[in-house]
Amino acid sequence: MNINGTIPPFICDLNNLTVLDCFNNSFTGMFPVALFNCSKLQFLDLSQNLFVGFIPDDIDRFSRLSSLNVSGNNFTGNIPAAIGLLQKLKELDFDQNKFNEPAIGEIPRVVEALNLVEIDLSDNNLTGTIPDDFGKLRKLSLLKLFYNQLSGEIPQSIGRLPALVDFSLYSNNLSGVLPPELGRYSKLKTVEVSSNRLIGRLPAFLCNGGNLVGVAAFDNNLNGELPESLGNCSSLLIVSVSRNAFSGNIPVGLWTAFNLTYLLLSDNLFMGELPNEVSGNLSRLEISNNKFSGKIPTGASWRNLVVFNASNNLFSGTIPQELTALSRLTTLLLDRNQLSGSLPSDIVSWKSLTTLNMSQNQLSGQIPEEFGSLPNLLELDFSENQFTGQIPPQFNSVRFTFLNLSSNHLTGEIPISLENAAYNNSFLNNPGLCTRSSLLSLNVCNFSTQKSSENSTKPIALISSVLATVFALASLLSFLVIRVYQKKKQALDSEWKLTSFQKLDFTVSDILSGLTETNLIGVEDQEKYTVWLRIDQVLLCAVKRICNDKKLLVKKGEATVSVVAGSFGYIAPEYAQTARMNEKIDVYSFGVVLLELTTGKEASFGDENTCLADWARRHMNEGRPIVDALDKEIMESSCLDEMSFVFQLGVKCTNKLPSARPSMREVLQILLHYSHPLAYGVKNMGRDGDAIPFLLNSNQVYASESDENV
Repeated sequence: MNINGTIPPFICDLNNLTVLDCFNNSFTGMFPVALFNCSKLQFLDLSQNLFVGFIPDDIDRFSRLSSLNVSGNNFTGNIPAAIGLLQKLKELDFDQNKFNEPAIGEIPRVVEALNLVEIDLSDNNLTGTIPDDFGKLRKLSLLKLFYNQLSGEIPQSIGRLPALVDFSLYSNNLSGVLPPELGRYSKLKTVEVSSNRLIGRLPAFLCNGGNLVGVAAFDNNLNGELPESLGNCSSLLIVSVSRNAFSGNIPVGLWTAFNLTYLLLSDNLFMGELPNEVSGNLSRLEISNNKFSGKIPTGASWRNLVVFNASNNLFSGTIPQELTALSRLTTLLLDRNQLSGSLPSDIVSWKSLTTLNMSQNQLSGQIPEEFGSLPNLLELDFSENQFTGQIPPQFNSVRFTFLNLSSNHLTGEIPISLENAAYNNSFLNNPGLCTRSSLLSLNVCNFSTQKSSENSTKPIALISSVLATVFALASLLSFLVIRVYQKKKQALDSEWKLTSFQKLDFTVSDILSGLTETNLIGVEDQEKYTVWLRIDQVLLCAVKRICNDKKLLVKKGEATVSVVAGSFGYIAPEYAQTARMNEKIDVYSFGVVLLELTTGKEASFGDENTCLADWARRHMNEGRPIVDALDKEIMESSCLDEMSFVFQLGVKCTNKLPSARPSMREVLQILLHYSHPLAYGVKNMGRDGDAIPFLLNSNQVYASESDENV
């Protein structure tokens, strides 16, 4: 049930009212001061509503209140100082409001509510410093102050709190050192202090209670070695300390911590060799831009690795055959190292690999043909090595979204499928390479052969003429048979063309055979219907058929679009103008689907000149709360952050500028990154992955769009 209007004052006529839960409705107006008359009220939840205005200064009139939650509203002004005087208050949740408007919002300095167990003031753009009085809250287990503009140092006394479990201060302007006794007297579970200006070392006692699950401290100025205690912390799932000034070796025990899943160490000064044995649960290892050396490890315990980013280090030796046995690996980045020798001649199992970069090494020999048979490979960079020989003809079957073989010693002809302007810079500085066409910036291959004698050419010419005649007759016969068949199949009267942007396991004929009434699942505006294509009872894709015979595109004899085929709301604006298909068209349509899922509105939502994507973009440009755009019927506090994130991703995917949209691969990585939020900054978005940052400061991107830029 979604209730709107204001909370009636007569509700306090219920003399024994102790709990009032108004979560996730559409209540409006100012803070309901009439509730002060509810003398026995202990639990008040006004979260996820539409309240505005100030929190009253005399809020301490709630003398019996133990839990107060006003998160996800539009409250403004300062957090009242009296809030710190509620002696019985245990839970305080003020996150996702606007307490910095119109004045500068700060946290009250005096805190006498010594029974507080949870404090969440996150996502309010609060300024000022963290009160020293927080160090008196001996029962405090949760402190969340992230996504604010807090400055100054973290009070050292917070490190001595005996009940502290969750400590989240990321995305502020905090400076100084972390409290050195943090975790010494409590069973810390999460420490999230990323994206600040902290210096010094990580505290030595973070895992003293044996309960530590994650440390996220990336984007700071922390230095020194990682504490040895992390090497004895079997509970750890995630360590994310990229973009600092850490140095030295990694604690030996950290590599093999039983539960360790993410280890993100990029952009530091770490050194040493990688061990042969690591945690069997390790799925993501990012160590780029450090000083690691030695050989690439070959241990079997690396088998569950999904992402291995070791770019720009000092690794040497050859690429071990054992590395190709990592069946779950999707991303392998070994560029800018000192690797040498030949590539493995046999690939055991790289069926999931999508991105492979070994550029700027000293690799040599021929490129094995097996690399052209990887089923999901999209990005390949072997540039600036010493490879010789021909490009494997198996590359003809790979749909590369990025390919770079430049600056090697390759020779011979370019595989015919790569003679495409999209690969114009893929083969530079290989003097021995040539192409059949002028589309690439390479020499055209010379196919001239030495003339044979007149006697030897006559039989060849005769045989060729006979074969040509037979071929022509066979072609004509085949053409007539096909024409008769097509006329009989009136339901398939339009010309089919399949344009794929990745390797597919079916053909046009498979699609045509699947267009049967038994597969029909829907009909749209009497001209279009959608069917499922099934082969051996396995669902492959959806096909639309046009039945017209005309906390549809080109008039006869013309080359311009007359009518656009597709559903309003899903069509990218540039396609309606050019009718040229590319991956960014699909990204736009996928973004619309994301917006439909999160808002509960149809793609055509809006007036005759706008659609759902335009409405969502305008919602962001006007600075309105994202929560106002989300589907109230499915919105719950437990998934609000995820819904907000997906909504923002949908807006980004439907950017009017195709170049500003992410690729589908980036979209996938973003969604995967967000499924492990601690490693990437938690909450709406993070900064510790290559695909995430485009969502940061997104309002500036949205505001810069205009129709003239399309």
